[in-house]
Amino acid sequence: GALWAKSASGSSFSQVACWNVPQTKGLLPAEDPLASFLADRAWVVDIDELRAQPEAYGGLTIPSVPAEGDRAWAIISLSIGTDLMGRAALDRR
Repeated sequence: GALWAKSASGSSFSQVACWNVPQTKGLLPAEDPLASFLADRAWVVDIDELRAQPEAYGGLTIPSVPAEGDRAWAIISLSIGTDLMGRAALDRR
């Protein structure tokens, strides 16, 4: 899986740790649909459920980078109060 943390400026998320997945140098905008969903609902996003029933997630689509393709199992919000500080993408293996 991978751990993504919000930048000091709060404008993006970057991968700060990974295990058994490639390290990614790209940034994800702090206001992307996934970040907004995680901040608003603080849900654990089940990737299989999202793909099978997108309506259960309000039509959410996720960027391929934090989902790690078919190996991804879940995305978890990491918040302090109502501030989304990061997200963890959990791998199936």
